[in-house]
Amino acid sequence: MPASGFICLDYRKDKINVERQLDALNVLEKEDYQCSFNLKRIISGVEPPSVNVISKPIHMFNEKLDFPQRTAIKKALDADSIAIIQGPPGTGKTNVIIEIILQILKANKKNPDVEPKKVLLVSQSHPAVDKMLEDLIRESDERPDLLRIGRDEKLNEEIREEYSINDVKEKWYQNVRRICNDYTKNALEEIGIPEEEFEKYFLKLENSKVENMDFSVEDKLFVENFIKKTKGVKSERTRKILEIQREWTEQLKKCDEVELYIIKSTVIIAGTCTGFVSNRIIRDVEFDYVIVDEAAKATFPELAVSLNKAHKIILVGDHQQLPPVLDTEIIRNNKEKLDEEGLAQGIFERMYNMFPEDNKHRLTIQYRMHPTIGTLISHVFYNDEIQNGVEAQDRELCIEGYEGIAIEWISTSKYSIKERYEKEFDNNGKKSYQNYLERNIIERKLLELDSKLVKRTKVAVITGYGSQKYILQTMVKQHSFKHIEVDVDTVDAFQGSQKDIILYSTVRSSGNKYGIGFLKSEARINVAFSRARCLLIIVGDMKFLDNYKIRGNKFPEIIKYITESEGCRIIEK
Repeated sequence: MPASGFICLDYRKDKINVERQLDALNVLEKEDYQCSFNLKRIISGVEPPSVNVISKPIHMFNEKLDFPQRTAIKKALDADSIAIIQGPPGTGKTNVIIEIILQILKANKKNPDVEPKKVLLVSQSHPAVDKMLEDLIRESDERPDLLRIGRDEKLNEEIREEYSINDVKEKWYQNVRRICNDYTKNALEEIGIPEEEFEKYFLKLENSKVENMDFSVEDKLFVENFIKKTKGVKSERTRKILEIQREWTEQLKKCDEVELYIIKSTVIIAGTCTGFVSNRIIRDVEFDYVIVDEAAKATFPELAVSLNKAHKIILVGDHQQLPPVLDTEIIRNNKEKLDEEGLAQGIFERMYNMFPEDNKHRLTIQYRMHPTIGTLISHVFYNDEIQNGVEAQDRELCIEGYEGIAIEWISTSKYSIKERYEKEFDNNGKKSYQNYLERNIIERKLLELDSKLVKRTKVAVITGYGSQKYILQTMVKQHSFKHIEVDVDTVDAFQGSQKDIILYSTVRSSGNKYGIGFLKSEARINVAFSRARCLLIIVGDMKFLDNYKIRGNKFPEIIKYITESEGCRIIEK
């Protein structure tokens, strides 16, 4: 590191991403997309999406799929243009995506004389894409015809080694070399020439073609003698074929057409919403289907990049979980031009609300959470429309003192103001908050759980604030737990994940009775609480949060549920 100089952020990747999104919006504006229907009119609500009039019965690969899942799959496959599937927490949207892909692959097999339907599978993040691919590979009877696009360092190791473009190219090249070597061996045996002799001849022949190369008389004589030795009609023909074949295999690795061939002939291409077009060849490839997972988390420009590429679109997500990440500072500084509420709603939610029933479906049976937690999520966030598909005994951890308990709120309301109040911090120019009382309670609770559990259990400590995450992470690193495996993260980083036990730090508590910040975000609370499979422990100032006067605050409803429901309890000082 030099003694003096400048340090600056490298914005080149972000700039390229923005340019891709602007290009996609431009394509949409000019109606230059690949689908046969009018994409712009459908997504703007001017024209409804169409459905295939002739509906065929479907035999599902996964016989365990429930009725809402089967209905969603049928609607997606019957739609002529766009289908939307809402997948609330734990309702098995990944299973639905896998089944849709397997059905497309089955249709390809039934029509071997027709060019196979190509699928573009994208999601917001690399881990989400890799998780879907792992599930697809596990559910497939044979190796899927699949290609994973993305920088190698971003990919899951197992997926990268088997399906990344570089590894697929290398395997294809090695396979071609093996076939060519086998042919060479057999052909040389037929004309009675040893392989070593041909190798020596070919090397000297290539050297003779290089300018300014010292080509000795001895080498020239060897080449001439070999040509004479293979002078017969069959021998000469074989020699020339092997020369051409050898030159071709030597050039293969440098040939761009190999990548083009692999991409054009692969059925499933997978990547992130904007990252898949980092491969310049894919930019010009047409897809029959695009399937977008976590579509509700994507901004419209991000979605546009992939929507422009396919003849049929299937969007899967949940607009009642985390919305697209927006730069609120820029939006608020341009209030006269930008509608913050409209942008926050997201294109997925708008389309879901205006689409006809034939083109949308909500999954309504959850299999992740203990029924007590599942019912809370259903009641508070989904108007009691989500049913439980799992029994309480299947989600019991057998922790002493937690018999029959699935939700616990450890309230800090009776602690002194000095102890329970939040502390404000500056986090990269933005306000953030810490609460050391909650940090200490969580520490004691983790130690208690570790002492009472007898088998390895996955635990996550989550919070809405980066500063609180920092002190929680620091605390966890100070301990070596025997029976619990603890992750610490913010709510926003945790969508798509699940753990046996979730400890949620609310953080906020102050003299400002309306100052609950992120905690009035329904989507964030929904995500935070629905990550727990067996036990949800909330730590925070219950009395402070139980304020129905705050617009959008769901905590009064949550507290009422915990107070009145079996399997829940409140612990106070």
